[in-house]
Amino acid sequence: MKLLVAPSSIKIELIKKDIERWLKEDKKIMILVFEQSTINILKDVFNEEKSKGSILINSVMGNEIKSLLMFATLIGRYNSGIIDELYGAYLVRISSSSKEEAFKIQRKIIMLISLIKYLENFTSSNIRIYTSIDETENWFYNLFGNITIK
Repeated sequence: MKLLVAPSSIKIELIKKDIERWLKEDKKIMILVFEQSTINILKDVFNEEKSKGSILINSVMGNEIKSLLMFATLIGRYNSGIIDELYGAYLVRISSSSKEEAFKIQRKIIMLISLIKYLENFTSSNIRIYTSIDETENWFYNLFGNITIK
């Protein structure tokens, strides 16, 4: 699993390139998105005609834990996957939580990312996680073996 850290303007272009490349390779793609702006931009690239058999999961107003669990359960059905702005969703969620609740959320995210990483290796899928937040906590960076900062 690869983490790509880039400013928003560059990040969306990197996501578009990954999607376009995977669609040309006839890959089935699932995308989990936590930002409305990303969904608006991806609608042009990720339409029914080009992306048969692929899925866009809108989790802007959803629960990041449930969305990650859904993503994990679908990994075997898709060749490639993108999770956009998970760390931002985490920050939003803990901003209105107590310390105890924030710790529980953090542990759940660690567990689910570890599960997704395991399933990625087990199914030979290709999963990428993107964020525009370049100063994340160490526990988040430590979840990934491959980190690219643009």
